[in-house]
This record gives sequence, C-alpha cells and structure tokens, in this order.
Amino acid sequence: SQQYISGLEKGRRNPTIITIYELALALGVSHMDLVRPDKQA
Repeated sequence: SQQYISGLEKGRRNPTIITIYELALALGVSHMDLVRPDKQA
C-alpha cells in the first residue's frame, strides 16, 4: 500500500528480505541496489 511504502521511505518500517526482493522486481533493479549504502551519504 502507499502507506506502507511511505513508512519504508521514512524509516518507520523495516521490510523483510522478501519485501525487498519483491520491490526490486517491481522496480526492475537488483535487490542489492535497495540495500547498498548510498555512496553520497
């Protein structure tokens, strides 16, 4: 849901590895792209 995604973006929710994998598939990226630290941080 939009509320769940918003919670993920704001750091209020912790996704399971399955959720990370499913989000990556939906976005067309590797699951590692979602968990790799941002180089600009």
